[in-house]
Amino acid sequence: MRLRAAPLALALTALVFLGSGCFESRYLAGQALGQWHLFRVRERIADILDDPNADAVLKQRLRLAMDARKFGIEVLGLRGGDNFTRYLATHGKPIAWNIT
Repeated sequence: MRLRAAPLALALTALVFLGSGCFESRYLAGQALGQWHLFRVRERIADILDDPNADAVLKQRLRLAMDARKFGIEVLGLRGGDNFTRYLATHGKPIAWNIT
């Protein structure tokens, strides 16, 4: 009798875990769409620096970031690639929450 109950208990446990939290397909689809949106709205830093209408303080901060990136590549020997060349204006809002 015990051997028959084990598969049933395992199936019920799997249903509970798959039907809740991060395994819910609606949640995962929402996360995927959110990430896609972030990739679409980010801007190239070079474009912002060339924009005469961009905020002067923002431009100053982005130039500092580009100088730090250049230092990392030229002096420290880090790989450059396309890393740290885009900017996303969050207007002070968080992009993600870390819950522990």
